[in-house]
Amino acid sequence: MIVEVKGKINDDDSSGTATVVNFDDSVEGPVTSIDPDTLAIEVLGQSVIIYAQTVFDNTSFSPADISGVAIGDVVEVSGQLDAQGNITASHIEKTSSPVFELTGLVSNRTASIFTINNLTVDYSSAILEDFSGGTIQNGDFVEVKGSTFDDVATTLTATRVENKNQNFDDDLEIEIESFVTALTPNGFILLTPSGPIGVVVDSATEYFGGTLSDILVGTKVEVEGSIINGNM
Repeated sequence: MIVEVKGKINDDDSSGTATVVNFDDSVEGPVTSIDPDTLAIEVLGQSVIIYAQTVFDNTSFSPADISGVAIGDVVEVSGQLDAQGNITASHIEKTSSPVFELTGLVSNRTASIFTINNLTVDYSSAILEDFSGGTIQNGDFVEVKGSTFDDVATTLTATRVENKNQNFDDDLEIEIESFVTALTPNGFILLTPSGPIGVVVDSATEYFGGTLSDILVGTKVEVEGSIINGNM
């Protein structure tokens, strides 16, 4: 499972003490399509990519791989978003929850709907949390919850939409493993469980396993640094 850990790192930089461990699934909902050739399933309009390291909960699936997944199964997926918005699944299990959930970037917003990849979200009656001015904007990183899903129209009627973007305090030390979603004049953007975060590189930046020229959109990287003016 992909988690967010808060705590104190020891002086050896290889151990520490956690004060908070947060887990939030990437998507939870019914499976509407399965492609065994490309090792992908669709859940709430999101393409979930399965790879060699994906862990299937063996109490939920038999066999514990994509062949054990069936159309209509309600699954909870933990993973990371790649540059195309696909969820690269690290853990999948079945669930009986009546509430469906999805985390992703808002696009095509109107007064009553927006989209997250192939899913249309009807938020006309939803409770909105932590939005500046009480308004959802394109590009917001949100968590959507609802229990009514139309698999023909690929529409989720939301009961709650929460803004998941976090503003980190300056000088906070962060370590992130994620995919590069965009390049910038002075670095790149990572999409994390706390929303997009800018990474600034300079002459003091150290590289391991490659160089700056190897960092492209879609590259998975691990980054360590401190927050300065909202970037790291």
